[in-house]
Amino acid sequence: MSDLSITAKYTAHAWVFGKFECAELFDTEEAKFLFDVTNAALDLTSGKAAPSLPHSLVQRHAIIDRLLSDWLLERGGTGQVLELAAGLSARGVRFTRNPEVSYTEVDLPAV
Repeated sequence: MSDLSITAKYTAHAWVFGKFECAELFDTEEAKFLFDVTNAALDLTSGKAAPSLPHSLVQRHAIIDRLLSDWLLERGGTGQVLELAAGLSARGVRFTRNPEVSYTEVDLPAV
């Protein structure tokens, strides 16, 4: 995982922070370190008016999960999903527990 971007690693630990199911599959000590150091730097340099970066990422991914769940529910639990720029998302793992869901993740070769 050494050739992955800092943002991919940071986001992987943001999912752990947000307690997303299966997030631990892509979490590493390096990801946690980057998450902690980045948040400390942001805390020192930014105001508190806006939501924090990890909270914003958690909200974004919770919304995506909800929209996808609703979409699949409307189709009786079946569907084909193509996730572009998937990163280290565990969404495919969670949603393919249902064998009626076909899930394809696309990202850079290192991912």
